[in-house]
Amino acid sequence: MKTFSIRFQSQTWSGDTITANAEVTSVNMDDGDEYVEADLHVVRADGERVLTGQATAVLPE
Repeated sequence: MKTFSIRFQSQTWSGDTITANAEVTSVNMDDGDEYVEADLHVVRADGERVLTGQATAVLPE
């Protein structure tokens, strides 16, 4: 993991069903390393988005 940032937008409670999602937004090269950038979000079963974020990860060779 190169970078990782999240923002909690709503509270979750014990027993809540949540679903985590990531969407790759780009694939790039930097100093010979290939990496992906992704948007992240977590949604509660009622449809409310409870977390958003971004991540950058270096792909294995």
